[in-house]
Amino acid sequence: MTADLNDQMLGFARTDGQAADAIRRALDQPLLYLVGLQCHIGSQVTDASLYGEAIRQMVPLMAEVRSRHGVILTELNIGGGQGVPYASGDPELDLDALRDFIDDALDASCAAERFPRPTIVLEPGRAISARAGVTLYRVLWVQSQPDGRAIVMVDGGLRDNPQVALRDARHPIALANRHSMTAMQPMTVVGRHGESGDEITRDIALPADLHAGDLHAVACTGAYHHSMASTYNMVGRPPAGRSEGRTHPRTRASGDDRRLIVPRPRLKEPPPTRRGRIESGCEALLHGE
Repeated sequence: MTADLNDQMLGFARTDGQAADAIRRALDQPLLYLVGLQCHIGSQVTDASLYGEAIRQMVPLMAEVRSRHGVILTELNIGGGQGVPYASGDPELDLDALRDFIDDALDASCAAERFPRPTIVLEPGRAISARAGVTLYRVLWVQSQPDGRAIVMVDGGLRDNPQVALRDARHPIALANRHSMTAMQPMTVVGRHGESGDEITRDIALPADLHAGDLHAVACTGAYHHSMASTYNMVGRPPAGRSEGRTHPRTRASGDDRRLIVPRPRLKEPPPTRRGRIESGCEALLHGE
């Protein structure tokens, strides 16, 4: 999905003077040094030409800053949102095409505005981290449905995978702890929280002999799983680990369980009892007399 540079919740619109006013206010601050502009065109962008179009819109604004304020901005940040394939067959941003569209757009727009070529900045967060993460779930139970499908409940869900409920995200899943020789069966993998939308994925083919205790590996979860995890329904965040080559993974506990479970202090001596005359019936009830 992509966002119009003039109609979005992030930043300032170009056409109604908001961006120009923000730039003026930044330049008027003696403790700020404005070096460039930044824009955001959307998320999961796989069409490289959209970044070229963003440059064609932003360079004239940089030239306008030079004309009005005598300041030459040297950086142009065209944001992130570079799309990655979450499943087989999903489109992916072509980096060679992205380079060509950026070069062509800079050459054309800078020549048209007689503006010096700025340094281009990218924010490839998801593009770097998404495929670096795999999430493991343990199967709690499997329930067969009359239509030949099955419902599989795992020990995670909405607390560590909110992207499914928020954006209908889909990730490939595979049986991770053994090799099954049975036929595949359509299954819906759901979370443990019992909420509508608490799903990992729907109608995915998994081995028919799947059972409690099996492990599911969910791929491409490095960007929006652990970073968005919560203690929903008082369930602690899952631990995170890293694997270095063929060595055993190193696990880092989240710490939430330590905050949720507070040991009750032991008293060395019993609390002192209240002595003397009880003044009222309420006090008698409070003190068990």
